[in-house]
Amino acid sequence: MTAPRLTCAHAVEWVHDEVDGLLPPDRAEALRTHVASCPSCADATRDLRSLRALFRAAPPVPAPPGFAEDVMD
Repeated sequence: MTAPRLTCAHAVEWVHDEVDGLLPPDRAEALRTHVASCPSCADATRDLRSLRALFRAAPPVPAPPGFAEDVMD
């Protein structure tokens, strides 16, 4: 089966799900094909992967005392 042709607009939408491992295989293949031939989308994908890696590597920040109670009020 041939992957559908992908536009930059769709690539921008799909790259977030792809980075999170949520993109269906047919769309992931279409995204990989598009990114391989589109420098702009390749840059955006690389930037998003780097940003997600930074977030995942950051230590958790504890909520200030009383935060949960204040939110529930």
